[in-house]
Amino acid sequence: WEYQKKNDFMWWKKRLSHSRDIYDVTRIDHFRAFADYYEIPYGSPDARTGTWKKGIGMTFWDSIKRTLGHIEIIAEDLGVVSQEVIDLVKDTGFANMKVFQFGFSGDMSNPHLPQNYNSNCVCYTGTHDNDTTLGWFNSAPSAAQIMSTSLFPETKDFHLPYNFIKAAVDSKARLVIIPIQDYLSLGSDARMNIPGVPKGNWSFRIAPDCLTDELALKIRQTTKSRN
Repeated sequence: WEYQKKNDFMWWKKRLSHSRDIYDVTRIDHFRAFADYYEIPYGSPDARTGTWKKGIGMTFWDSIKRTLGHIEIIAEDLGVVSQEVIDLVKDTGFANMKVFQFGFSGDMSNPHLPQNYNSNCVCYTGTHDNDTTLGWFNSAPSAAQIMSTSLFPETKDFHLPYNFIKAAVDSKARLVIIPIQDYLSLGSDARMNIPGVPKGNWSFRIAPDCLTDELALKIRQTTKSRN
């Protein structure tokens, strides 16, 4: 960061400018590092010698805004989040992330429950690092299963995982992102990625006969309240 300050964050500005040219929205993973990050000295045999450092904060984002103007950014603020991270996301005005599957631990104040969303967030039923919704439910603790089915019961038209998708779509979230595995009602064998596992990930592919007119109709039925 000290080096990048000297050239006014030129590398970041080039990268974000290019991303804006080719994407409608850019998601920045591990956004918390702009508030605070864990620094490990080069050559350390493990991470135990590391220390937490204060991030660059709004100094960086103010410079980005002066040069590039407004950029649509999703701030991935998942995991252990400090007050500094919460404050930084608020100060930037960026939309943060909510993951439906994370809503069923704790109590009704859980920020990942859709009734607790504000409008400036992006809701995922699950991300690339989560199990599919069906896979998650089948392996979830019984307390989470009971809570989820009580809050979002299945109906004649919306069986699991579509009852979860419908609740996400009907939330206040500015944007809702649904993995295709959930629309296809696939289980854990269609999971995209298991963090920390070095092999066997990112192998999921959609078979040509999966994208049917019936699926398109179901998606339209589920999302029509957003139109």
